[in-house]
Amino acid sequence: MDLLWYQGVPGGNANTSVLDGTVNYKVADNFDNPYIGEINSIMVYGLTITNDGTGWVPWIPGDTEPFILRIYDQYTDQPDWNNPLYQLNIDAEVTYIQEVWSAYDLCKFEFDFDTPLSLNQGWISPQINVDAGAGGWFLWIKAEEGDGDDIAWQQGQPQLEYDLMLELWGTELAYMPGSISGTVTLDGPGNVEDVLISTSGHPAVHPDPDG
Repeated sequence: MDLLWYQGVPGGNANTSVLDGTVNYKVADNFDNPYIGEINSIMVYGLTITNDGTGWVPWIPGDTEPFILRIYDQYTDQPDWNNPLYQLNIDAEVTYIQEVWSAYDLCKFEFDFDTPLSLNQGWISPQINVDAGAGGWFLWIKAEEGDGDDIAWQQGQPQLEYDLMLELWGTELAYMPGSISGTVTLDGPGNVEDVLISTSGHPAVHPDPDG
């Protein structure tokens, strides 16, 4: 498969995206690449910690964890939160990556599709689903480099001026759709300030304590 979009290298913020009873946080980041043919796999990276009202508590994920994966039209200033183009109840394959901030585990969460997605732009919003049996919360971690435009959103909060760790894998087109003739050679895809945002008593953004 081709790497279609890349936002990598963990930074010093992480944004909570979880459905857990009355706790309902959504986070979204965007992609836009006209050379994307089909998307076979979406990978996001984040922390496995839960805020229990008194502090942050690590938890150990299983081999898979249930998510609600939403994709919105990217040609809006921010996601149209109530009107996703896709909303999938899907299990993510979980892989431990490394320790970050000398305190927490960073994991990769991979969503693979039996039927590839035919999209070359959108807002992606992965929300871990504790109500469906997930063991804890997911905090999507900031990306320090990659293809992004330094724009992401947490629902109900001001715009985030950074990207989140995200990879898209699938089939890359040899030429841009609609081109009259010839082909275009595309270089491979190129492209966490401490902020604390609180929502309903729970931090929605977790900063690196040593940042």
